[in-house]
Amino acid sequence: MAKKTNRGYEYEQKLVTAYRKLNSTGGQVGSGGMDLRFFIKNSPINIEVKFIPKNTPSAAKNLDYGQTAFYQTESGNWQFTEPKTDIAEDRIEILTRAGVLKFINEKWKDKKTTILSRLKSMNFGKNISKQDKAIARKMVEEERLYLGQLSNYGIVDNKAAIKQSEKNIHFVGEEEYPYHNAHALKNAVHSYYSSKGADYVQIKHFGFYRLGNNDPISKLSNGQIKIPLFEPSTVLCRPRLKGYGDGKYAFTVALNAYGFEPTTLQYHEVSETKISENRKNTNKVGRSMVSDLDNIPFLEYIHELNQTQS
Repeated sequence: MAKKTNRGYEYEQKLVTAYRKLNSTGGQVGSGGMDLRFFIKNSPINIEVKFIPKNTPSAAKNLDYGQTAFYQTESGNWQFTEPKTDIAEDRIEILTRAGVLKFINEKWKDKKTTILSRLKSMNFGKNISKQDKAIARKMVEEERLYLGQLSNYGIVDNKAAIKQSEKNIHFVGEEEYPYHNAHALKNAVHSYYSSKGADYVQIKHFGFYRLGNNDPISKLSNGQIKIPLFEPSTVLCRPRLKGYGDGKYAFTVALNAYGFEPTTLQYHEVSETKISENRKNTNKVGRSMVSDLDNIPFLEYIHELNQTQS
């Protein structure tokens, strides 16, 4: 099993501390337990916690899972490299569930590549000449043509698509789609989290989402709030021979997901204003907060919800 990243484990422990008043517990390093669990009115809330360091908040809500390296064995099969962190392990699991490795093998198994060993033999270093750089680039381009370079494949706005650029998106039918099932990639991202038995997923810098129809927090609030569903409209992966500069290349698969429900929650609170000794004016006041365990108003709301009478 891949080890938890230090920052990932620290983030889980930070959340355990933040929700300590709700009898919170966290998963141990190397265990298969729930990353975070706390209780609202004695009802358990089970949460998968993810720390993805490269992700940044944006209007597009682009969840960048990073890249996984893969390689060709002597028999011609392509395999993912062994994951060294929990983040890499998650990504490989999603890609495997979606049939990405199977697709790569179907496309490239009969095409034996030696490009990485040939580049390594050129002994690239800091003093590499412009001529050698040009030779390396030409070798790589020829290899890409030989293999048949793969583009961004996946779901764009819930439709099977091949994406060359923001302006060049080719929507295709199921029969043209390289993964046999166009929605396998999208479903793999969603189902991977929910398969662990969690009700919700919390992703650092991204938000707090439910993983299915079950929304215990909504029930406990009597429908006052509804946690948004973790379901992207767009999921893309891109297998390719990638260059890192100075003659360094590797076969990698990048994975991105975006187009999620907004995390801003609208709700109403009852406000009472004393008019006289025996009269009160009751009003509904509109409020909003962000669905995110790191968001202070959301944390305060969860604590208040635990204290209200059923």
